[in-house]
Formats: sequence, C-alpha cells, structure tokens
Amino acid sequence: SGYGAIAPPSPAHAAMLPIALLIAAQSTFPAPIQETQVPSFGSDVAAEGTLLAVGASGAAASPANRRPGRVYVYDVSSGTAARIANLTGSGVTVGDGFGTAVDVDGFLPAVVVGAPNANGGRGAMFVFEQGAAGVWSEVARFDGAPGRDSYGAAVTVEAGIAVVGQPDFEGDAFVLERERSGWVERGAAGHLDGGRLAVGAPGEDALGYDSGAVYVFQRTGGPGFTQIDRAEHPSAATGTRHGADVALDVGNATARLRVGSGDDRAFLWQSVGFAPFAE
Repeated sequence: SGYGAIAPPSPAHAAMLPIALLIAAQSTFPAPIQETQVPSFGSDVAAEGTLLAVGASGAAASPANRRPGRVYVYDVSSGTAARIANLTGSGVTVGDGFGTAVDVDGFLPAVVVGAPNANGGRGAMFVFEQGAAGVWSEVARFDGAPGRDSYGAAVTVEAGIAVVGQPDFEGDAFVLERERSGWVERGAAGHLDGGRLAVGAPGEDALGYDSGAVYVFQRTGGPGFTQIDRAEHPSAATGTRHGADVALDVGNATARLRVGSGDDRAFLWQSVGFAPFAE
C-alpha cells in the first residue's frame, strides 16, 4: 500500500495553515489534492470502500480567518482521490464546528457530520446521501436538546444505523436509524463496527475522579443494543480519562478495541468470539 497527501492550497495567512493529511490507501496518490481555502482541513477523516470523507471545521486561531465548516468527499476507486462532493449543512455558520466529526456508510452510501457548537453550543448532526444520479444532498438534520451541550461531537455510522455522541455533563450516545421514510432518532464518543458499539466515558468516576471507562454493546436487532462488556484503565486513577477516544474493529472471529486515555497512553483490547475483552 502507498500513501497520499491531501491538503488545501497554501493559505494567505499563516494562521490558516492546515495540517497535512496522510492517507494510507491501496494505491499511491501522485500529488496533493488542492482544495478551497478552508482552515482546519482534516479535523476528522473517515473512509469505507471507495469513499473518503475529510472534515474541515473552519476553526482558526484568528477570528478573521474562521470559516463555516465543510466536508469534502472523494472517490478513490481509480487509484486517485477524485472529489465528488463539497458538503455544508443547512443553517451552518462560522463557529458551529461543522466537520468536527465525520463518518462514512459505504452501504447506503451516506456521510454523517457533527457540528457540536451549532445552536449556541447545543450541537447538531447532519446526514448526507448520494442519490441515483450521483448527487450528494442533505437528507436529515438532528439538533441537541435545550439545556444540553455538544451534540454531534462524535459520530459513527454503519449499514443505516448511526450513533451520535454528546459528551457534556451527563454524557449520552443517541442511536439513529435509516427507515424507508428517512432517518429517525431512537434515543439514547463511540464507534460502531460489525454490529458492536464501543462508547467512551472518560468522565466516569468509578475508580477516581475522571478515571474513565469504555462500554461495549452488541446490536440485538433493529436499533436496539445490549451492553456486553466494560473496559477500565489497567491502573485507573484520578484523571486517567480512559475512553477519551475509541476505535473498534470487528473481524470474523476477533474484535479489537483501541482506547485512548487522558494520561497520554493508548491500549489495545482483544475479544475472541464473544469473550470479554482482554488487554
């Protein structure tokens, strides 16, 4: 496999310089892809099948350089990254953080995007689908509830089931499902793969203030999930914030759970079949 660099053109202001994005792929991208000048290009990245989505949340140190967020969608089936869509959400403004979190559903296909600062900090989540003519369009928007913060700070989607994280003072993960009539919310940052869902709870206090934990759920049919496991920091203590970031990879016989913690450590947990995860 090779590596390709995807980066916007050199901006006019140093404050808008993006971080270069390196993508591991089956083919080598011959040159960087030039994009519209948007700060924070690469704020989040997701890929499935031949689709690649790159968030550009529009954040910048200088208020004068901030922009409304965007998400760029590429087709990499030909060995080069060809842009096929430039997404922006309805009502999105500067500072909403649109593109902070993105994920791709190659089955539908669809792209889900989080904007955790929208609605005065309540947050929002958007769903885009590719129509029969190949055109991408917004098909749903969900807003955080009044009195809550950061809805859409984390998003994940697989085969028409999406999960939206809201890591505020209470902390929730909301399940949404694609029905014939459209997307609906089923109720209450995680990662979904192979029918299993991992949700980080870095603010949990079971083993000390902000010691954290990760919960693993199994899809039980439709939008329902049942908890099957819980993983704690091996040396949990105050401030370890286990579950600050999670990634789940479910294979035919083995599931691997990668967990980041607030003490600058990362852990790999493994489960064979449906056995409990072990470090």
